[in-house]
Amino acid sequence: MEKENKKRVIKKERLLLSIITLSVFLMFTLSVSFVYAQTTSSTTSGEVSYCCERTKDGAYCQNAPLSDCDASLRSTPTSCEATSFCQKGTCYDSDEGLCMENVPEEACKQANGLWNEGTPDSIPQCSLGCCLVGQQASYTTLQ
Repeated sequence: MEKENKKRVIKKERLLLSIITLSVFLMFTLSVSFVYAQTTSSTTSGEVSYCCERTKDGAYCQNAPLSDCDASLRSTPTSCEATSFCQKGTCYDSDEGLCMENVPEEACKQANGLWNEGTPDSIPQCSLGCCLVGQQASYTTLQ
């Protein structure tokens, strides 16, 4: 009787070991295919995706095929998040007295704004203050 119990235990252990081995193999195989899928950057048509500083349609810092990029500005075959020229910052419009967050530098320059890589809190022109116009006062960032 004891021998039969040992045989059953050994069979169960072998089955469990086989299941664990198969599971590890499947996880490894799937993880390799996911890594490969994430490293290839292409559009649905199979073209390589570029970071366009500006597209021909006028959109800034877009991932698109090279044929959609404005040739007068920079483009590179990587995502825009990985480029220095699409770094986002704060754009200060001195004509309107507005501060806009998360604006690419080139977009700010084209709008005749002053670009800063910091947040609006770190830019003096963007902080709240008292504005006196004639006999009236307001608490605003506008000039």
